[in-house]
Amino acid sequence: MNLNLPDYILFCINKLNNKNYECFVVGGAIRDHLLNKHVNDYDLATNATPNQIKEVFNSEPTFDSGIKHGTITVLINSNPIQITTYRSDGEYSDYRHPNEVYFTNSLKEDCRRRDFTINALCYHPQKGLIDFFDGIDDLNNKIIRSIDNPDKRFQEDALRIIRALRFSTLLDFQIEEKTKQSIFYNKELLLNISIERVTDELLKILSSNNCSKVIKEYFEIFKTIIPELNKIDKKNIIQLLSNELSSSTINLAILLLYIQKDAIGVMNKLKLPNTTKRKILFLLNNYDIDLSNKVNIKKTLNKNEEYFNDLLKFIKIINPSINDVEIKMKLEEIINNNEPYKLNQLVINGNDIKEMGFIDNEISNVLNNILTQIIEGKLDNNKREMISYVKRGCDR
Repeated sequence: MNLNLPDYILFCINKLNNKNYECFVVGGAIRDHLLNKHVNDYDLATNATPNQIKEVFNSEPTFDSGIKHGTITVLINSNPIQITTYRSDGEYSDYRHPNEVYFTNSLKEDCRRRDFTINALCYHPQKGLIDFFDGIDDLNNKIIRSIDNPDKRFQEDALRIIRALRFSTLLDFQIEEKTKQSIFYNKELLLNISIERVTDELLKILSSNNCSKVIKEYFEIFKTIIPELNKIDKKNIIQLLSNELSSSTINLAILLLYIQKDAIGVMNKLKLPNTTKRKILFLLNNYDIDLSNKVNIKKTLNKNEEYFNDLLKFIKIINPSINDVEIKMKLEEIINNNEPYKLNQLVINGNDIKEMGFIDNEISNVLNNILTQIIEGKLDNNKREMISYVKRGCDR
């Protein structure tokens, strides 16, 4: 089997081999190659120690990016490549990182410490594919299986629990029965992991159109992460999650739909970025708007034009009967005809209002009042007409 590796990866392998060191591509890159998926990055493993790696690459920039665990980053033509010494791990006391690592000359021992069989594959351009733990069979059978004892794997690094769900979701693989049982048995260990790492995995799961299957089967795990989900019947959200319109943000809004009073607290606990929190709150606060008429479309655009398309998707998921095609046509008409829905589209401005005798703290209210009249079709975007309306005594 010949994998088409980038030149900069072949350069690293050859350079180590020429100094009589082993070097293999390991982990997710091989999995993704075999699944014909895009490979984001390549990790290399070698029997060279970190200092020996730096000696081999003394002509290239190197960084001690993870030297405590045997990892050196080498920069080849602006491509950062992580090269890690074969190792076995010592005891874990924080359910995430080994207390110490031991360098080894054994590629198999290095692979044994990894999480799942499909992530323990190795490849060398001349030696081909190396599979110590039947990862190819599991890949072909679409199985997520822990290496050796799953309890041991999850108790070493509890983040592997939700990583298993992520791989199951994104690859549409089934989790092998013993691994599945161990996930439920060890689920409380997730509480020992930094919420940022858990949230990162959660959002990757929710980014998939396939997430409803995993959430349905492993709802207890998601309740461990978000205890507020205990208040709802999962049937209410599983159907909504079974859609092809979603993003991770929309699917998280669906999870929070029936616990809206807790939404801000949950999002704060998950340490979501403020931009994500704002969008989810916008979806939750506006999903019941009737967008079948232009007035409401314009009012919604005025609230937040950036989030409009996601709101329309969210509404369509909750209420599939709405005519979103017609709404999009009306939206296109509004844009193409330059129908005003925000202040900077008005032919009148703050200086005009000020010249009419209004003080600074009144000007914004007057302009917004004018915009509302225009959006509702009670006033045209005509300067003379607007001045006349203001002089007649609009609300300040």
